[in-house]
Amino acid sequence: MLPAQKVRLTDYLDEEEANAEFDQIGENGLKDLEEAGTRHIMENMESQMQAFQESSEMSRLEVEENGKKLFSRL
Repeated sequence: MLPAQKVRLTDYLDEEEANAEFDQIGENGLKDLEEAGTRHIMENMESQMQAFQESSEMSRLEVEENGKKLFSRL
């Protein structure tokens, strides 16, 4: 093999390796973004669930109080 061809082949292989590393970095970045998005969605769901539980507890207490008032009038 001629020296110039060896250099081109080496350059090509180096470029292929760099492209593979770049692709892996991109895939890892996308995976991290997806995981962050999932965490954010789960945090929002937990927050909404907690707000719903608090609201339902307040409603339950209000219904209980109104029931006591109603039965005390009878």
